[in-house]
Order: sequence, then structure tokens, then C-alpha cells
Amino acid sequence: MSVRGPLRRAAGLTQRQVAEELGVKALSIKRWESGAVEPRAGAKRTAYSRLLQGLAKRHPEVIAVQH
Repeated sequence: MSVRGPLRRAAGLTQRQVAEELGVKALSIKRWESGAVEPRAGAKRTAYSRLLQGLAKRHPEVIAVQH
């Protein structure tokens, strides 16, 4: 199971907020979180990865529950 959605929700962020920050559509975030598709290589993927890493540091309990 993906921790992407739970991490975002733990931080109180919406898919729209994350999408706006990354410069993508909210539908892209929904697809990334569901595992339907992965972000393409490049700056947006790097930014999304950094965001998730930061959220994981702030919300380690989400990671622990998912494993």
C-alpha cells in the first residue's frame, strides 16, 4: 500500500494544494497516490519525492502504520 496519500492527509494537505505547489493537475496527484502511474522523471518527480520525504520525517507514525 502506498503511503503517499496518508502522508499528505497527515500534513493536512489536499491533492489540489500539492498539485498547485508542484505545478501539476490534481488528477496527477490522485493517480500518483493510487499507484496508477508514477511521476515522470524530472524536476516535478524530484520535487514530489522531496515533499514526501519531508512529510515522512514530520509524520513517522504514518510510515509505521503502513508497514
